[in-house]
Amino acid sequence: MTFGAVVAGAFAGGAEAALVNIASNSFSGAGRLVTTSAGLPLAFGSIVRIGTFPTGIPAATSFSVVSSAFVPIGESSTDANDGTNGPLTINDVNTPNPSAARGHYAGTINSVQNSDPRFATASRLYVFVLNAPPETMASATEWAIFSDASWTIPASGTRTMATSAITDASEVFLGTYDGTNAKILMVPVPEPGVAMLSGVFGLVLLMGGRLRR
Repeated sequence: MTFGAVVAGAFAGGAEAALVNIASNSFSGAGRLVTTSAGLPLAFGSIVRIGTFPTGIPAATSFSVVSSAFVPIGESSTDANDGTNGPLTINDVNTPNPSAARGHYAGTINSVQNSDPRFATASRLYVFVLNAPPETMASATEWAIFSDASWTIPASGTRTMATSAITDASEVFLGTYDGTNAKILMVPVPEPGVAMLSGVFGLVLLMGGRLRR
């Protein structure tokens, strides 16, 4: 069984609509792709964000830094180009046997216009998972970001973001790829104090290098 999320976009003026079909693996039993750092199923309701990084993925120093560089699809109720019915969340789609199905995400995000420069044709799409629900995602303690090179917004037609495409550590930008079990293990979100210290330390190193020139 295949579960998915569909992002459909219409150009202004009635031009051909762009359709992005985001499909997942079944994730049943040991086949789930994304797990906690301990290899356990994610809690129901954990947010699964779909979007772009127009300026690139920043160093993972804090949630606020990474999230501010991320442009999500379907999470803004005031932006017509941003779509509706998002974000996705981890859910149980296999009742009455939920223990075998934990780790799924599915849903539909509609009305995304790829005439919006943030979602322009050929923009790369990423999956950004946090172990917290949408309303409190800034309190997440673990996260993961992954993408396949083929996950780009098409000019028209369809794009499938099958999680089975993630087969290499280079496709996991935040997290740990377990090649043996074909899973992505989430990694801890840096504590605010640690993130700040890391940023200050990096700045000191940068300034030191300039002084030595």
